[in-house]
Amino acid sequence: MSVATERPDELNEILQSDFLTNHTWVTFAPTVTQSGAVTLTVTFARYIVLANTVIVQARLAITGAGTGNNAIIIAGLPTAILPGNATVNDHVAGNSVISNSGTAFYQGALVYVGVNDFRIIAHNTTDFIGVDPNFALANGDFIGFQGSWER
Repeated sequence: MSVATERPDELNEILQSDFLTNHTWVTFAPTVTQSGAVTLTVTFARYIVLANTVIVQARLAITGAGTGNNAIIIAGLPTAILPGNATVNDHVAGNSVISNSGTAFYQGALVYVGVNDFRIIAHNTTDFIGVDPNFALANGDFIGFQGSWER
């Protein structure tokens, strides 16, 4: 005999409790650098952990400035990326869009290059956004991204 056959109500309560406790969206506070720290307002940044998979969604409103010809780096991730998966620059975790003060929109792949941060590479470019295309983040820009990884 098992809990499932002898006490189905108890099993259901345990499963619901575990699901509600361990599978809820939680906020986090990502940071952005482009040669130096870039001030921002987190419009929203949330994540959920399902088993060993982390899923994130965020929108960051830039209020400061970065330095052109430098990669835009998103850090402050809620959990580290499994180290074995974060050893090269071509692991795509998701997608992103950057608005350059409304004058241009850059879509790209959210790429992890270490266990704690992302960069973005646009289609048909040779380097990370901020270098190719070359521009500096500025007040009024925003970064939106979503992605997932194994922790």
